[in-house]
Amino acid sequence: MVSPARKREAVAHLEEVLKVSERRACQVIDQPRSTQRYHGRQPGKDAALVSDLRRISDEHPRAGYRMATALLRRAGMEINAKRVSGFGVRKASKCHGGSANASGWEPAPAARNG
Repeated sequence: MVSPARKREAVAHLEEVLKVSERRACQVIDQPRSTQRYHGRQPGKDAALVSDLRRISDEHPRAGYRMATALLRRAGMEINAKRVSGFGVRKASKCHGGSANASGWEPAPAARNG
């Protein structure tokens, strides 16, 4: 099995050497054209955002994505709340996984009749 990246290289090679169109080269290599045109995300693009979110989670252990978004916006960053929530602010925080019962209190088991 050949990876899509290697197929991209093969398609580019066919285009250059044989002077065929991208469509024809993709058809020969059996590579979807949408995969051929795909450009992956840059790995270091969000490094600044991740470091800011870690700083916020250290300063405010119980902060969720809404509070983190508000703090980032106050600092002058233009950021979408959905993007912040995608990074999992709760996962980076010191709070225990973001459970609904943050106090650790558990109700007594219900009495069983019978």
